Amino acid sequence: MRAGAPPSRGGHETNLPTEQQASEENARIPSADGDAGWSRGDQAPAREGSQAPDRLGAAEAAALSRAQRFPRKLRLRQRRDFLRVERIGRRVGGASFVVLLQARADGASRLGITVSRRVGGAVVRNRVKRLVRETFRRRWRDLPAGDAVVIARAAAGRLDAAAVGEELVNLWRRAGAAQGR
Repeated sequence: MRAGAPPSRGGHETNLPTEQQASEENARIPSADGDAGWSRGDQAPAREGSQAPDRLGAAEAAALSRAQRFPRKLRLRQRRDFLRVERIGRRVGGASFVVLLQARADGASRLGITVSRRVGGAVVRNRVKRLVRETFRRRWRDLPAGDAVVIARAAAGRLDAAAVGEELVNLWRRAGAAQGR
């Protein structure tokens, strides 16, 4: 080895050409005579057992989902609305939720939801939000009118749908009754 020359790695260096041969140029693209027996990966695996014969058609499913959505007009979406309800609204707390309710002159009801990491991981937080939205969606006509912000406490992640609905309806009614004073 010469003095000042970089050390060679293992002494097995080879000059490699920079141009690829024609057969290697598109090596990642499968050839026409490739193995056609493998699935492409975009197909769902075969299901076992009997299949339900009475599935909804695409039009029926779309109509059903539109009717059951939580429309934008029923949501609190901007930070300033959340802060206004927190500043002015009536606060009522329970074991798993806190409800802030601010009356509206037009009689409309809107919902905002806050679920922190204390409640649980992303799956648990999303589940709690879905349960709160579902409770509001099913019962908003019977609840006091106004902008409501629901804050979930740590215990909310362990509740089932019935317990969430029961506690929220009680809190909404208490907040509405306290506003009527």
